[in-house]
Amino acid sequence: MCGPDLSPIRPCEVLLHTHCLIANRPQRLDGSWYALDTRRLLQHVVAAGTLYTLTITTEVSEKLGLATVPREVTPGLRPVMEIAGRGPGS
Repeated sequence: MCGPDLSPIRPCEVLLHTHCLIANRPQRLDGSWYALDTRRLLQHVVAAGTLYTLTITTEVSEKLGLATVPREVTPGLRPVMEIAGRGPGS
């Protein structure tokens, strides 16, 4: 995983996000190497991304004592998570 990227989105605000890289040639616990079945990974990319985002959001929120709330950006698509009391309309 790469470190956080603090990109300005509005004056005096930043967008904290990370990038997750998955090695295609991971090593098993027994020391042997194998290749991931990327077709199966691609079939579950949305679920994997959601799990990754939830994990990061939960960890950051717990460490900083913050709460998050979902905000619908595009009807029908998954919402974005924002810090409670800091998003549009707060």
